[in-house]
Amino acid sequence: MLGEALDTYGREHHHYPVRVVLHKTSQFDDEEISGFESAVDERLIRHLELLWIVYASEGTRLFRKGDYPVLRGTFASIGERCHILYTRESVEFYRVYPGMYIPTSLGIRPAVTERSIEHLAEEVLALSKMLESESARRTAPDYTPSIKEGSRNPEKPPGRRTCSGPLRHVHVAKL
Repeated sequence: MLGEALDTYGREHHHYPVRVVLHKTSQFDDEEISGFESAVDERLIRHLELLWIVYASEGTRLFRKGDYPVLRGTFASIGERCHILYTRESVEFYRVYPGMYIPTSLGIRPAVTERSIEHLAEEVLALSKMLESESARRTAPDYTPSIKEGSRNPEKPPGRRTCSGPLRHVHVAKL
């Protein structure tokens, strides 16, 4: 399946991507890893990264002083291949937590990586912000971005922040 997707990309763009990053919600098995590696090797793609994204807190929950949950972008390494990232939590800019329930983090378990886990977590955070923004556009009738004629950037409603902010690193020790 990856090979077909890469071939479609190659036909459309007249070249293959330099890097492929796959996020999956279940564990990668050896056969899958081998198949993905073969697909990128056959197309001379230099970089492949495979991340298992777990929609659970890995049995760990972080807290901060005060009445609010941890800030969006908080990242913690629990083990060599077990990390958590908070993507939908308190936003420092607004000084409130927008949700109704205690937030849970995403678990990030790298299967094949070349870059640091911190760099990959920053990419997951940016992607989560992009997906969250797209979801908000579809559900909020009062926020419909438009493109000005001759402009490449969508209009930004006043008061909206567009950057997701840096990761906040936390060192966690298992007790």
